[in-house]
Amino acid sequence: IQACPEALWSDRERRPEFWRMAYHTLFWLDVYLAGSFEGFAPPAPIGMEEWDPSSAAARPYTKTELLGYLQHTEDPGPH
Repeated sequence: IQACPEALWSDRERRPEFWRMAYHTLFWLDVYLAGSFEGFAPPAPIGMEEWDPSSAAARPYTKTELLGYLQHTEDPGPH
């Protein structure tokens, strides 16, 4: 995430965009670490777009937001 050039982060000419791949990876990591789909919710401002492939985030998540999500997954507490 940190090494991704800003120009590539949300470049719509590349599918999927880099930010979306980072989000996808972190979302499913969080789901698997939670141990259950029941009651799962990522921390704000991260949404549940991964549950519905036809939906899309209203905007690209920022590097700061996804780095915060990464930190959340590293927290040994409940997810």
